[in-house]
Amino acid sequence: MTDLTHKKPKHEPKPIKVLFVCTGNTCRSPMAQVIAQDLHNNTGHLPKIIYSSAGLSAVDGDDASSHAKETVAGMGLSLENHKARLLQEEWLQNSDLVFTMTNQHRSQLLSQYPGYAAKTFVLNRYIGVEPIDIPDPYGQSLETYHHTAQVLKDSVTGLMNKLALLLHDE
Repeated sequence: MTDLTHKKPKHEPKPIKVLFVCTGNTCRSPMAQVIAQDLHNNTGHLPKIIYSSAGLSAVDGDDASSHAKETVAGMGLSLENHKARLLQEEWLQNSDLVFTMTNQHRSQLLSQYPGYAAKTFVLNRYIGVEPIDIPDPYGQSLETYHHTAQVLKDSVTGLMNKLALLLHDE
């Protein structure tokens, strides 16, 4: 009889860490985060990925905007426990990929933290779709938030498809 107590545990690969960045971390980046997590949970072709979000001008502890909460709730998701986070260099260091919502976000991020250009991308430019910038819905109508959420869902779906191809080739 074989002794199974000394079997080595199967090595699990280190999870990939993806950080979404916008301005205030109350609309686009948290919506991207929960949409990405939901899409990821419902797909079987990607390794473990940890999604997070932050803002370049965020006020730590702010709630997600009420329209962002309502919009993702309509998708069966929640931002009820989301608290805005001001971007910290440590999070950039610990992330494998950083995706901004606009060209301006990427420029601002790299002017503050110039050493992270190799892993910081504008989300829509990375996946090759137009328009490049995902407009900020903050302070606008619920309909605008719904539109932004659909753009984010399409963009994040494209991102996951690209990551699946890249990771499959490794």
